[in-house]
Amino acid sequence: MSAKKPHMTTVTASFASKARLYATAARVGAFALYDKIANPNALSREDTPWSADAITVEWLNHAIGCGASGTRVVSFNVGRGSAGTSVRRAIKLHYSDRKTNLPTNMFAKTCPTFLTRMANSVTGTMISEGNFYRILRPELSIEAPVGYHSSFSPASFRSVHLLEDLVATKNATFCNPRTEISRDKAEQIVRLLATYHGHFYGDLRLQAWPWLKSYPSMVLGWRSFCRAEEESHSRLRRSARGDSS
Repeated sequence: MSAKKPHMTTVTASFASKARLYATAARVGAFALYDKIANPNALSREDTPWSADAITVEWLNHAIGCGASGTRVVSFNVGRGSAGTSVRRAIKLHYSDRKTNLPTNMFAKTCPTFLTRMANSVTGTMISEGNFYRILRPELSIEAPVGYHSSFSPASFRSVHLLEDLVATKNATFCNPRTEISRDKAEQIVRLLATYHGHFYGDLRLQAWPWLKSYPSMVLGWRSFCRAEEESHSRLRRSARGDSS
């Protein structure tokens, strides 16, 4: 018995999905290259900084709404940071009124490279993280950063999140894969997650938030990008060898 051939509709859908992913990757790659070369600054609230180095005093005043209080950001310093699926940098703000209650220690998360932009877009992380801090976080009494501003560009896949810098405000320390977790800390983690999920359990609003992604859907998005990237590299290698097959 011969093997059953895949249905034409399935093949066409698969090809269309890959074509869209390649087109998106080409567009995002072009924007990432432009940002690296031109280093455009973010000036208005509508702008999304491509990196912490693109943040300006003007943009900060728009982003955190300083105009309403009359107090303005007059300068800032970009400090320590780390890089992974996003690039994180600490920011120290200085205001015209030194007695202001506006936040002075923030953390900026951006996606300056092609890989960080694609990784955070295909998984839906860019939008869901921003909406977590904007919509969900204010309802929760948990140990988590306060979100001050989030924005995302659907064209370039730039994204930025301005968050409370817990290292500066609460002397927090961050774990890594080798950090040993005591039983007490493990129980704290479980309680925090139980508080978070319990608060929204059965909440009908969840049906109106399509940006909330399940873990399997995030993994599938990442795998689709990795497969497409590997196929692209394979084609380049075959082209370099002169193999047209």
